[in-house]
Amino acid sequence: NPVQWATMSVLYDFRSSEMKSAVITLGDYNTLPVYLSAGLEYLDFGGRGHQTVIAKSAESYMDLQGYAVTLGYHGDNLSASASAVEQKIFGKATNIGSYLFDTHYDWCLGPVGGRLGGSYITDIKGIGSTDSDDIGMPDNNMFEAVTQPNGRLPAYALYGRLDITDQYHIYSNYMKL
Repeated sequence: NPVQWATMSVLYDFRSSEMKSAVITLGDYNTLPVYLSAGLEYLDFGGRGHQTVIAKSAESYMDLQGYAVTLGYHGDNLSASASAVEQKIFGKATNIGSYLFDTHYDWCLGPVGGRLGGSYITDIKGIGSTDSDDIGMPDNNMFEAVTQPNGRLPAYALYGRLDITDQYHIYSNYMKL
């Protein structure tokens, strides 16, 4: 079997004629658990992102969209990533540059399993701001009270998920600005 060291994924929304994601990933999980990705992508904050993606808009309520470079590790149970990202808000690139760190551990004991993890971001102001709706947290006055003097709004999240068979899932999130 040939080793697949480079992959590309593209997500294009034909309804809005907009590129949602275009990512090149270097690495092969089966050979080496370290990978590098770059491009326009959705980065998960707080463990809620990719399992809550809404099919019609390809965004979820805690995803960060932007131009990113990510260095990651994806082992059998442990995953970790560090990303440098320029955030997009409502389809436009911003000058909000952030660093996003995430790690989680997946476990399984027979029919019961789950995930425990944590995320940290250096500036959360663009997270959840999608191209197609007005949800999320755009850079506006509601953050002025908690924004640091340097203009950044750091945040962290702790998250967990309990899976009972393939049918029942219990999610828990705690986020602190």
